[in-house]
Amino acid sequence: MKKFISIITIIGLCMIPLFAEVSADGDKLGSGENGTATVDIKFDLTSDENSKWQIGFTDNIDGLDNNTVTPLSSGEVELSINGKQGTLGEKKLYVYWIIAGGQPLKITLGAKGPLTGTYQQDAGSQSSTEYMNWKVEWTPLASGKEASSGKTVLGTTNSYNSGQIGVDYTAKPVFTREVLDSSREVGSAQLDIETQNIDDVKPVSYGSTLTLTIAPVDIQ
Repeated sequence: MKKFISIITIIGLCMIPLFAEVSADGDKLGSGENGTATVDIKFDLTSDENSKWQIGFTDNIDGLDNNTVTPLSSGEVELSINGKQGTLGEKKLYVYWIIAGGQPLKITLGAKGPLTGTYQQDAGSQSSTEYMNWKVEWTPLASGKEASSGKTVLGTTNSYNSGQIGVDYTAKPVFTREVLDSSREVGSAQLDIETQNIDDVKPVSYGSTLTLTIAPVDIQ
């Protein structure tokens, strides 16, 4: 079984392998005789060659069912002030997947950690690294099941502290494919993002990274 981990979008089309006897030779046919040639058409949706996938981030999922989703044109998404927090505002952000074939797999989303930035009061002063907590929420999905009513939470909106007890930015499931009841599965999860209260942080440019990962699953 192939093993793959990637956040780079890869697009593939299912291919139809042919196994055939495609010609027949012979002398002149006699009365009542026939000449034939045969070809067997095979379409193996369990093979590695026919296990194709595409994952990514997008702000528009209107064409997703028809494989026309457009990934984000930029590797950055800007948050804006909403009251006392940073949020996506009117923007939409989704993770999406297009899967074909018969390979069990899982898709997870994780963050590098808190938002960080560099603060320097003036040109002659020493700079310092500043930290800011943030939270990402989504509804996880699984093949063969109805959508979960619960939300998965990555991070926190509590004020950052050096201990950071109980704050978790490690990768969590977005989509799990263990029930192989369809040879093509397409879906998405909308991401909601909020930061901690900006009253508690210095005014610098903060940033972090979200990583979407796809990996095989072994079914016992």
